[in-house]
Amino acid sequence: MVAGGRTPVQNAAVADLDPDSPARDVLHRRLTELAERLPAAVAAAREDRDDGLHRTRTTCRRLRAVLVAYRPLVDRERVEPVRDELRWLARALGERRDVEVVGERLGRLLDEEEPRLVRGPVRRRLATHQRAARRTTGAADDVLDSDRCARLVEAVRRLAESPPWTVRADKRASKVVTKRLRKELSRVADRLDAVPDGEPGARAERERDEAVHDLRKAVKRLRYAAEVARPAFGADADRLTKRAKRLTTALGDRQDTVETRALLRTLADEAEQSGEPTFTWGRLHAREESAAHAVEADLPRLWDAVARDKTSGWVR
Repeated sequence: MVAGGRTPVQNAAVADLDPDSPARDVLHRRLTELAERLPAAVAAAREDRDDGLHRTRTTCRRLRAVLVAYRPLVDRERVEPVRDELRWLARALGERRDVEVVGERLGRLLDEEEPRLVRGPVRRRLATHQRAARRTTGAADDVLDSDRCARLVEAVRRLAESPPWTVRADKRASKVVTKRLRKELSRVADRLDAVPDGEPGARAERERDEAVHDLRKAVKRLRYAAEVARPAFGADADRLTKRAKRLTTALGDRQDTVETRALLRTLADEAEQSGEPTFTWGRLHAREESAAHAVEADLPRLWDAVARDKTSGWVR
């Protein structure tokens, strides 16, 4: 139920916050920050500068994650359409960004190899494939210039300016925000338990990749939810945010190996059909497979650091 007759908090972005502050003030500050960030990110992406594409996608993801993690604080019917549009924009820009990330990663891997293994057809094939991939992802420009994108930016601004608070948003942050973080921590733990053992076989590998990817999304949501808490909870929330970020970064690196390994198999097949050597592509594939295994081996340590906040007392 939306709190009736209440004036939206207009100064939450500048007010001092602490655990006794209303949860709405804590969430409002973060919504305001992200709403102010989105137009500049979209403009940078439209002009292909300052890593604008990445900034736009991460801002959309942060907004979506915050609205999901703290959904009891806002009216769902009014917020869901905005969340859906944020998902649309992030996904619409995703293909081009993925092409950029994979291309840059493979370029670095090639730079680390012996020159004799990357000369001639190897670099040419990668460059040709990346040019073709970028041509097929040109729709991102149309998305950024669309009326739909402009309407979304405006909808986010209005949402942050006057959030549709529920009565629960008036409760203290020490009760509401910590409860939401505890829920996100439990969600990550469930996703980690769902990751299957590393059994051999292509099907088992795909299932494991999907489970680890789901884990990554859960950790990112935890991280973004913890960012909301930082102004009110200080060092405690900052520590959780940093630990979640380290885990997210590791899982992101592993996900990058999933994408690069898929491309490497494609490049190897194309090279073989053209009568070119395939040794370098196979070598890079093995390196990426080893990198993925290294991340998996480190997951328990990284999760243990995050999980300490669940038992430390401040999120009880």
